[in-house]
Amino acid sequence: MSRKPLAGMRIVITRPKEGGDKLAAKIKELGGTPIELPAIEIAPPQSYENLDKALKRLNDYDWLVFTSANGVRFFFERASVIAGGIAGIRARIAAVGPSTAEALDSYGLKVSFIPSRYLTQRLAEELPEVAGKRVLLVRSENADSEMAEILTRRGALVDEIRAYRVLVRRENADKLGDFDAVIFTSPSTARGFKEILESSEAWKKSGFKVFCIGPVTARAAEELGFSVSGVAGEHTVDGLVKMLVEVAGG
Repeated sequence: MSRKPLAGMRIVITRPKEGGDKLAAKIKELGGTPIELPAIEIAPPQSYENLDKALKRLNDYDWLVFTSANGVRFFFERASVIAGGIAGIRARIAAVGPSTAEALDSYGLKVSFIPSRYLTQRLAEELPEVAGKRVLLVRSENADSEMAEILTRRGALVDEIRAYRVLVRRENADKLGDFDAVIFTSPSTARGFKEILESSEAWKKSGFKVFCIGPVTARAAEELGFSVSGVAGEHTVDGLVKMLVEVAGG
């Protein structure tokens, strides 16, 4: 019987459990041992004020732009509280990638645009017909303002709302045992894991591999002092698993 490509590898998954199950299943299928250790958790925003204002005037916008499935979830959960849900949205809808588009589809919404690469910067650079148009960005409280700045330079009238926030799961420091590799799926997971490492005996460990879902996450990981062993060419769970097999398996 042939050896599975990830056999013997203990791989830490740092994304929240609701997003990590699919990745864990694929790693296990390929012979690896997934260690689900969420470095972060997704929480409601500190205030709903700006989100509520945007929900009450959605028809003012030409584009609704979502950069994560979490943003979709919190946006529409709040919409159900404020307006009993959303029907007849006039604006076109953009998603950063397939997972976000899938989340939107679950609410019965058609995505009009996905960028050529699943990166927020590309989304801001490639979103069509934005000059003079009103654009609503749905983001995390932890996200930077780069997208809004790019769209503003392109002539868009941008409102940016913070639909959720990301919190570090420091209590997971006590659960971190032996591992061979760690996967980061966002800059937040890299920052969270760094704090977890510094709160546990594992910070002394060296030699583990770091794999990232995309270049933005890889850059954040490197700025935190991690040495990145591989970056997924396609910034999805499937692309991440393919890269794992090629780099770690090889």
